[in-house]
Amino acid sequence: MKRRIFRAIWVVAIVVFLASFLFILGIGYSYFKDVQFRHLRDQSKLVKEGVILGGQGYIDSLDPINYRITWIQRD
Repeated sequence: MKRRIFRAIWVVAIVVFLASFLFILGIGYSYFKDVQFRHLRDQSKLVKEGVILGGQGYIDSLDPINYRITWIQRD
């Protein structure tokens, strides 16, 4: 009888742990996804303003190791 109760407590503890882990993981994924989208949007705006003010020379002056920017012609 004690063994059965002990196993039941362990099963419940593991289920609660896994449920909590998945819940926290889901919230963390959603948060960091939103953060990455905001960073991408902000960086895109900065590149846009740099190109408007400095032309293609602005993109050429950036370090290609840290950035990946593709110049697309209008045509």
